[in-house]
Amino acid sequence: MPVTIRNKMKIRIATRQSELAMYQAKFVADELLAKINNIEVELLSMTSEGDQTDKPLHEIGGKGLFISTLESALEADEADIAVHSLKDVPAKLDPKFKIISVFSRESPEDLLLSKDGKSFSEFARNSTIGTSGPRRKAQINNLRPDIKTIPVRGNIATRIKKLNDGQFDGLVVAKAAIKRLGLKQNSYEFSIEEMLPSASQGYIAIECLSDKKDIIKLLENIGDPKELILASAERSFVAAMEGTCLSPIAILCEDKNGQIKISGKILSYKGNKKIYKEKMSCFEDIAIDIMLFADEFILEGAKSLLSVLGRASKMFDEVCLLIVHNPNKEPKFDLNDRLEMAEQAISEKGLQATCRVQIMDRGLLATAAKQLGAVAIVKGFRSSADIDYELPMAQVNADLSGIETVFLPADEAFGEISSSLVKEVFSLGGDISKYVSEAVLRKMQEESK
Repeated sequence: MPVTIRNKMKIRIATRQSELAMYQAKFVADELLAKINNIEVELLSMTSEGDQTDKPLHEIGGKGLFISTLESALEADEADIAVHSLKDVPAKLDPKFKIISVFSRESPEDLLLSKDGKSFSEFARNSTIGTSGPRRKAQINNLRPDIKTIPVRGNIATRIKKLNDGQFDGLVVAKAAIKRLGLKQNSYEFSIEEMLPSASQGYIAIECLSDKKDIIKLLENIGDPKELILASAERSFVAAMEGTCLSPIAILCEDKNGQIKISGKILSYKGNKKIYKEKMSCFEDIAIDIMLFADEFILEGAKSLLSVLGRASKMFDEVCLLIVHNPNKEPKFDLNDRLEMAEQAISEKGLQATCRVQIMDRGLLATAAKQLGAVAIVKGFRSSADIDYELPMAQVNADLSGIETVFLPADEAFGEISSSLVKEVFSLGGDISKYVSEAVLRKMQEESK
């Protein structure tokens, strides 16, 4: 319950300490003071887990770390509301929390900053562009596979300094952040077709505990109800795709004079494949239409772009990738090399929060699964031939351990691709980048020198 002082209600606002976060919190505070009578506000600045490291997001568990500290303050009754960039809030929100209001959207577009402000097409081959997320990286790689992307963290000022210091040739940032902070920097504005934004990019949101009925009643209409509908639709799309902020998923809902234009794009992590769709809706039907829109992507295999391992991680609380020794095969790399590459690949895909790797150099898979306390064995398959081969083993494993095997289909584009074929193509000088992780490709290139 908000504190009452001198007959005034005091609303405590939790916010991160960054310059942008403080701007957003002060914006909300001003809105509350302007629209609600007889209140006081207090800003409580906090340092989140995500603010305490410069490591890439995929190495620290994603953007949820930016809001967890603020949510803890809400649960401890140290704050009444929290203010966020809505794009930082996971699409699947814990039911104990609620987004109660958003404000008019600032520009959702992305900017490409550089020292001379050249356009994206003007960047030379092998140029380097700093970017903080898989969505931007995948879209850059899709448009310009000749350009190298470099992960970059830190607040806006820190990232711009890295650009000006020559650590990379260009830097992709949200236009909303640049405008809110009033920063001046040579830039190129990506078109929506080139760089579709992440869900809710440009929105400032108010979050509180779901059971704080008094706060909800007081603040639920403080923002823009129509903008909340659009933002919620975008977040619903990501949730339907079982995506996170570490997934290469882009979605935008635009109000076109009462009609809503929905644009969606899902890419492979490498950006070499994409699915893009558009749909028209209206405010009355958007909640249903956005789910139908997601179904269209799913039917075209969008989820398969996120890998068998990634899909398994959405089905189970934890996935253990077992690296096994097969005495009937001659592996190209030893177990420790394979362990290192697997860990790097998991990190590259942003799955380290739910996935781990373990070596099993001998013994039965059923025994290892039982020792790990596994509830299921997950295997990917390319075609019916794989099922025919794996099914007897699945039956034996179930008999020995009581653990059933779950089969997940691989991307149909790779249905006929085997590791032996990939190795042969590589030995003959062919490009295998679309068939292996970046970690494996680097290792194979090193070994071939």
